[in-house]
Amino acid sequence: MKIATSGFLSKIPRAPFRTNSFPSLDVDTSDGPFHGRIYCCWAIDQGAGNGPDVLLSSSSDGGASWSTPVVASDVATNAQFSPWLDVDANGNVNLGFYDRRDDPADVTIRYYVSRSSDGGATFQPNVMASDDFFNPNSYAQGGFIGDYTGLAASDRTVHDIWTDGRNGDNDVYTARVHLDLHTDVSSISAATGGTANFTLDPGPLHQFADYRILGSISGTTLGINFGPVNVPVNYDGFMLITIFDASSSALPGFAGTLDTTGSATAAVVSGPLPPTLVGLQMDFAAFVKAGNAVRWASDPTHLEIVP
Repeated sequence: MKIATSGFLSKIPRAPFRTNSFPSLDVDTSDGPFHGRIYCCWAIDQGAGNGPDVLLSSSSDGGASWSTPVVASDVATNAQFSPWLDVDANGNVNLGFYDRRDDPADVTIRYYVSRSSDGGATFQPNVMASDDFFNPNSYAQGGFIGDYTGLAASDRTVHDIWTDGRNGDNDVYTARVHLDLHTDVSSISAATGGTANFTLDPGPLHQFADYRILGSISGTTLGINFGPVNVPVNYDGFMLITIFDASSSALPGFAGTLDTTGSATAAVVSGPLPPTLVGLQMDFAAFVKAGNAVRWASDPTHLEIVP
């Protein structure tokens, strides 16, 4: 069965390397609401300077019919290409691809990750995986950067792999991207205070489950065990604050119920803080409870108090 009619991608503008549409396919094997759904992503040439872009389509009837393709990136500019796809154990659809959005000239490349938790209907804000860019036009090996990238996702972490030329030749890079629990900032100023917004996304397997976010100032090892599930933050006085003040004006969303996509938002909201707290290291992790048992816990995410 034909998935879609798309313009075949054979060349990226202002790039010396060869490429392809490189379709990637995976199936949701979780016990979530999209169990058995097939997903396919690929890059297309949209022509007239409007691409390339990465598209995703899905089938919920064994491949007999396919959904209208949707764009996996959250920008409408520059080139996105060389995708890879993996559906994790919680039913999240995770895509990785090369992206030139950060360069107005549309030349230098970073690697980005995109996620859908609603069966491929929409995508969350994309997350940068590579901490630097590279310009394949600037070194001899840039005429070939490989035919594929790669991505594998666990129930907590997305692991991606790509060719990167930041050192003047082709090297293999990888990064762990935490989409299960992450913040929009890495620090809060003691002088001014501020807000750190949390995104919690266990995935559709856990839709409508109860969750709680815990904090610690004494690290993540050994954490707390709830049966076979380890929540990677240590018990201390700060954790008691995050328990008893959960969903207060200072910690909105620290306890609640996940939505239909298995997601929630929360925040740490602070006014100015004593200078003695500068340098304080805070770690946060979330767990999901079903019935009377903890079923899943996130990786930790980190915040620091800075001047």
